[in-house]
Amino acid sequence: MLNTSLPNPPGAFAATQHDAGPMTVSTLGGVLGARVGGISLAEPLTPSDATRIKAAFAEHSMLLFDDQDLTPDHLIAFGNCFGEIEDERFIPKLEGHPGVHVLKGISGGKLTTQNLIWHVDHSYKERPLMMAALYALDVPTTGGDTLFANMAAAYEALSGRMKAYLEGLSAVHDVASYGLSSGLFDSVEARSAVGRMPPAVTHPLVVRHPVSNRKTLFVNQSWTTRILGLDPAESRAILDYLFAHATRPEFQYRLKWRNRTLCAWDNLALQHRGIPDYSGPRLMYRVSVAGTWRPS
Repeated sequence: MLNTSLPNPPGAFAATQHDAGPMTVSTLGGVLGARVGGISLAEPLTPSDATRIKAAFAEHSMLLFDDQDLTPDHLIAFGNCFGEIEDERFIPKLEGHPGVHVLKGISGGKLTTQNLIWHVDHSYKERPLMMAALYALDVPTTGGDTLFANMAAAYEALSGRMKAYLEGLSAVHDVASYGLSSGLFDSVEARSAVGRMPPAVTHPLVVRHPVSNRKTLFVNQSWTTRILGLDPAESRAILDYLFAHATRPEFQYRLKWRNRTLCAWDNLALQHRGIPDYSGPRLMYRVSVAGTWRPS
């Protein structure tokens, strides 16, 4: 959960643009996302600006900050506004800057830890990441977009009967199972790492977001493997339907990256995935904030 109390409940901002001061927040998509302008994250945030950024984050679930000249230390400072920085175990680290990780990107169809299908970061842990942020250093002029999907909007679009059926059901989230079945752990070194991965956990299929209190559909194609209490064939059929439903185009926003853009998203509200349709470099820094909430 966020470090400080929000000044207004989520949804309190009805206008597209909030301009009480030099910082502006402009809505991007129909179901998620906003662009924050009039502020440099290379400068220390005032308490007022930090509060407004957190409020916009709670409302829009994903924020873009364009034309930012940021160092790794600036990224750490930004992440610290939301909570404790998480040290990732599967992403290369930036030497000398704990908590900052390097994503070099993989073009084409090769599957790696930096090029996954739809997923929620660390949903295979008891307490998934709260927030993640990417800062674009060198991105392709075409391709390499990132898709986000709003899990609350997906839940709200389910039929009443499906909502009633899903209530009370839980599913297994397992990082090792996905890696083994996908070919992600083809090498001897990668397979030897399976034993060091977190054990599988279970989370409800429907949860309430800890800040907005909105019900969300908490499944994702990468890590959710089966629904407890169902026959395997039943579980597979329902999960396949939910995976497809949760990522329908009307619940999405497609981010076309520009150099020097910082994107921060609510990992408890959105799924995301990268599109490997590019050639050439795609270099980014990443920071994330540890979760303190267990989906419930």
